[in-house]
Order: sequence, then C-alpha cells, then structure tokens
Amino acid sequence: MKQGCTDFSPNGIRNVVIRMKQSIKANHEDAGDLVVLIRPTVASSYMNLVDILDEMLILDVKKYALMDAPAEEGRATAVFCLPC
Repeated sequence: MKQGCTDFSPNGIRNVVIRMKQSIKANHEDAGDLVVLIRPTVASSYMNLVDILDEMLILDVKKYALMDAPAEEGRATAVFCLPC
C-alpha cells in the first residue's frame, strides 16, 4: 500500500483515510479492512499523537496500530506521515 506525507489540513489525513476507506469498500465491500499504521518519531509532539488518535475515532477507523518508526525514517508515518 502507498505511503506518503500529509498533515491535519482539510486535504490532509482525514481526506486520505476517507479515500482509502472508499477504495477498500469499492474493492472488498467492507471498509473495516482498513488498518492504519501510526509511526510517531521524536519529531512528533504528544499533541500530534492525540490529534491522530482523535482522527481515528472521528473517521471510525476500527483497526490501527502505534509502531516505532524505522531508524532511517526522519519523520512519522501513519498510512501517511505526520508531521511533515
């Protein structure tokens, strides 16, 4: 699955997750198949983590995981990275 970089703007993570859920529903009939990987790094603040967890609740994402970011990554990643 594609990974990229986004933020909390109107075209940010919320829009990305909505598009991914629509894509999964179109191909699998169940948007519950979406799993979001959240990978905060030292560049992420506590508020960034709270914000992304709020987005998971708002968007009714049932499956997500907090993970350590690989050492070679200089930024956080969810399905898409936070912050940029």
